[in-house]
Amino acid sequence: MGTTKRTGSDGMTRREFLRGVLAIGLGAAGASILSACVPATPSVVKEAGKEPAAVAPVTTVNVFESCWDGEHIAAGKKLYEDFRNANPHLDVKVRWPVGEDWTEELLAAVAAGEQIDLVLWCGSPFTFMVEGKLLDLKPLMDADPTFDKADFYETMTGLLVDEQGHQFGWPYNYATTVIYYNTKMFQEAGIEFPTLDWTWDDLLAAAQQLTKDTGDPTTQKWGYLFRAVDLEHMCQSWGGNWVNAKEKRCDFTKQETIDALQFFSDLIYKYKVSPQAPQMAGQSPVTMFASQRVAIVGLPEWGLLEFNRAHEKEGLEYDVTLMPKGKAGRKTRLRPAQVTILKATQNPQAAWEVLKFVVSPTYEMKMQVEIPESPPPRKSVNEKKFKELLTYPKSRELFLESPNYGIYPFYDLLYGKEMEDVIWPQIDLLMLGKERDAGVLAGQICDEVTKKFAELM
Repeated sequence: MGTTKRTGSDGMTRREFLRGVLAIGLGAAGASILSACVPATPSVVKEAGKEPAAVAPVTTVNVFESCWDGEHIAAGKKLYEDFRNANPHLDVKVRWPVGEDWTEELLAAVAAGEQIDLVLWCGSPFTFMVEGKLLDLKPLMDADPTFDKADFYETMTGLLVDEQGHQFGWPYNYATTVIYYNTKMFQEAGIEFPTLDWTWDDLLAAAQQLTKDTGDPTTQKWGYLFRAVDLEHMCQSWGGNWVNAKEKRCDFTKQETIDALQFFSDLIYKYKVSPQAPQMAGQSPVTMFASQRVAIVGLPEWGLLEFNRAHEKEGLEYDVTLMPKGKAGRKTRLRPAQVTILKATQNPQAAWEVLKFVVSPTYEMKMQVEIPESPPPRKSVNEKKFKELLTYPKSRELFLESPNYGIYPFYDLLYGKEMEDVIWPQIDLLMLGKERDAGVLAGQICDEVTKKFAELM
């Protein structure tokens, strides 16, 4: 329960809990230096007395893949090699930035005049869309009968769609937040496992029975651990909201939002069923759950990787369920990572062929299923992952339902970065117990949000 990352914390891949998210823009200067990609034509040697055979020109497509490392990069290189062999008219050049500074590397490449046609984003490219730097994919999709849009979750395809219906990006993986719970701890406490009708009050009642204050901070156990980054959709399940950037409106002072924030603050400081930051001693939510210090935790799908390892090596027994229902039903945070074509490309058809490849069943199966990672947005591949290939935990098919309740977080939308800068420091006050009155906190946040909106007008 430490200080919230200023970039919204926890993104689309399992690397996300070590890295934040940046919604970036190049600015006018950056857009002007996106140079054209020049097709390279192989030289042809004419044999004596014969006309040379026609050789199809080769088009170069430059790809910036920002979300992979290690085993994924090695696998990706092999996939691209196979793609080039199957498509000799396309010379695909891929850059694989490693580490936390991929945004700086992307901006530096563009500033140096390097051509980039396709970008797989680890953060939200919403700013690029607003600034007109992304190509509308809809004409390419509509003209391509081989592209099966129906095989993708509809809830994931609308992040980069403007009011006119232009489609500026397409999902290549995603993350929601689900509930993981320790089945052994539930059984030892004599508590029934969560059901799909579970409410926040039900969670609190269970967490109170699961919390064990031993007097020793190294052995104490807590009922429930939640992350600040999930608070927005948790408030939305109560009927509240945080901000509406389109209407430049702050919703923190809605009574439903205040009630929700007070409830979650009370979980830590009144009911004491959630650990305070010092009690976690720098341990991540993943470590706290895997080491059986907490009985219930909310995390994205990539928690499977970490917890199945603990299941195999340390005997962790757990299962999953969907987020609890609030007064407004069930809500979860939905972050579909996007692949986009930059508008400056002079080879949109070639870039489209590569985009189709990176969201193809072949690519998704290798990069997001065979090598464990955040789930693919293609339904057929995702169902194979959770219905056929995974054997644990028991209720794993519920992962397929979670996107149906998804809401895009504020920091992936209009003015996301600007809103983060004023919202997260205030949320830190709640998480750290420095302001435990949600009504007071909500008023403070709206004061700051309203000022920021005024600056943006």
